[in-house]
Amino acid sequence: MEIYNPKKTKTERRIIMIRNVNKVAKEQWRKWDDTARNVFNECFDYFKSNQTVIKHPKASKLPEEQWDTVAWNMAWIAACVCNDRPLNKTTP
Repeated sequence: MEIYNPKKTKTERRIIMIRNVNKVAKEQWRKWDDTARNVFNECFDYFKSNQTVIKHPKASKLPEEQWDTVAWNMAWIAACVCNDRPLNKTTP
């Protein structure tokens, strides 16, 4: 999977397709650009298998179904923030 590179031409950027492997609703998937789609996929995969990154060390582990929801929500927020305020447009 390739991360968005603003230096590529429009044609080169169109070739990159980030797959909807986690079955995000099609309406939302279409709203996100490739960077946001990639952020969602990467964050969800990472958070889903790493509860210790977020939860307090003394907290008990959440059941898998509940943790999947937490991981999904965190990835969703990251993708929305990425899509609304891309870093490459604000940095020199």
